[in-house]
Amino acid sequence: MYSLRILLVINILLCAILVDAQPTVGLKLNTADAYNGYTLFSPLSSTTSYLIDNCGEVVNKWECDDNPYYTGYLMPNGNLIRYGGEITSNAEYIEMRDWDNNVLWKWYPGAAYEYIHSDLAILPNNNFLLIREERVTPQEWINLGGDPSSLSSGYHALESIIEVQPNGPTGANIVWEWKIKDHIIQDFDATKSNYGVVADHPELWNINNPNGTGSDDRMHFNGTDYNVAKDQIVISCFSCSEIFIIDHSTTTAEAAGIVGGNSGKGGSFLYRYGNPQNYDSGSAADRVLYGQHNADWVNPGLPHQGKITIFDNGNGRPAGAFSKVVILNPPTNANGDYTTDANGVYLPTSFDFEWNGSVNGTTFYSPFFSGVNVQPNGNLTICEGFNGRFFEIDPAGNIVWHYQNPDAGFIVNQGGSSGGFTCYRSEKYPPDYTAFTGRDLTPQGIIENSNTVSDNCTIFQNVDCSNVSASILNLPPVTSSNSPITLSGLPSNGTFSGTGVVFSAFNPSIAGPGNHTITYTVTAANGCTVTASQSFFVFTITYNFVNYNLGTVSPRLGGLPLELAFKDTGYYNMEIINLNGQIMYSEKILINTNYTNQQIDFPKLKKGQYMVRFYNDNFQHLEKIMIFE
Repeated sequence: MYSLRILLVINILLCAILVDAQPTVGLKLNTADAYNGYTLFSPLSSTTSYLIDNCGEVVNKWECDDNPYYTGYLMPNGNLIRYGGEITSNAEYIEMRDWDNNVLWKWYPGAAYEYIHSDLAILPNNNFLLIREERVTPQEWINLGGDPSSLSSGYHALESIIEVQPNGPTGANIVWEWKIKDHIIQDFDATKSNYGVVADHPELWNINNPNGTGSDDRMHFNGTDYNVAKDQIVISCFSCSEIFIIDHSTTTAEAAGIVGGNSGKGGSFLYRYGNPQNYDSGSAADRVLYGQHNADWVNPGLPHQGKITIFDNGNGRPAGAFSKVVILNPPTNANGDYTTDANGVYLPTSFDFEWNGSVNGTTFYSPFFSGVNVQPNGNLTICEGFNGRFFEIDPAGNIVWHYQNPDAGFIVNQGGSSGGFTCYRSEKYPPDYTAFTGRDLTPQGIIENSNTVSDNCTIFQNVDCSNVSASILNLPPVTSSNSPITLSGLPSNGTFSGTGVVFSAFNPSIAGPGNHTITYTVTAANGCTVTASQSFFVFTITYNFVNYNLGTVSPRLGGLPLELAFKDTGYYNMEIINLNGQIMYSEKILINTNYTNQQIDFPKLKKGQYMVRFYNDNFQHLEKIMIFE
């Protein structure tokens, strides 16, 4: 009897220790600084998609027929859209389910459009952009200028993007398509029409790129997103360690060429970033991405709006195996074109924000999958996909929410373990997301058997940030000076970012000529993080107007005689730009000699200062003029 009592006491103590210990699955942390929302995730080993609140309780779930492959999203109307099934390492189908789990649409692409995979984007018209692997035969590879010695025993996969319009419960119309094989450059086979100097064509893909990974998946996309305002698509290329931006405003025919669309560049890359060695520019030191996932534009109205968030996995990172989340702000010139440095490497030279560290003492690292999204209060919600770990950081990098997926194809209870927690992505949605209008969001309990953190959890209300704003003070819209400009903003104690920004000053000599965006980010007293951005034009006076002091001219004069020196003859674009960077007039002029007297006919302009810009593909000259009444 005595020994039995001892055993009972020991068992009671062990149970008490387990109950009070940090949970191994489910909710691990929820603080008042976390953004209150609902997180959607679809474990790769499970057929269930879950929507949970900040206390780790399920508010809705969808029991599907197959495991996901891979991404799922909640549409604004409350429907779930996700890939399902698996066929030859790609998704077998894409399906849409309503809030109550009824299948509304299920499309099997068939042979013509098989191999959809990884990620998708929801368009405003409720069409979908899908990533589609396009497998080419050995002969097609050679015809494209591919090196035969790099052929694998399997297949060679390039990539494409298709826009799909659901048609009935099982059908779909392909209304737009873009293919990387239409935009190839190579310096291997001089007999092919796409032969050329790779470094001269960053808008094209080098089919023999030596910097990629994999013998079959020579190009593997893993993420895509759509920018409504720009009508552009951003793509994450895992095997390239690069992101690309392409024009969606084209027709399918234009997307196969180099002319057309809002950009005028057809389906060519408008921008690329992460590993300039892929287009024979820069060096290993210029590479900043390593097998990244989830390149997403930040939605309007959110902190960092218009920028791009990226989960940089860290595959092959020389500094070691760790992941980062970064925010990128691609700069553009006055024409809206993405800019490069003098060596042809796309800007910027640094991220606006980056974070890496540890969570509960464990290094933050996911070699595959994963994602990040921005919350209205400035927090970042992060999916460390390989480990099925979701957490949230505030703008200072503090962990304010933490959850461990407990579904590994079976429910893992407290104290249990599994290697199957992997999730491709998680997405947190705000309480006022239209998908939740009229829905029952009553908590239905946790997924695992027990959780002391969930038991004692409080749902904290979000602080209203709608009346909080930031502004940049006393920054002129244009400068020709090389001297640093001191920056200030309201509320105070924020941080500035952008090309040419060093601490709280903007250095025009670092930024270089062109249109730049300076962003001010600050956390207000109520905890809201807000941003303000301002465009800033830098120009350099390369040549002086000889006969006109600073280009003084009256609009009543018929024209302006100029004495100009040019480094190159041929056609130049001429633009008249106001101090807000707006192009007021443009025309193409022919320069026949390096030193020329030229009369420029001006349109009627209002009184004020303007810049006259002459440029071609190689050179640029800018001058300032003054218009008097």
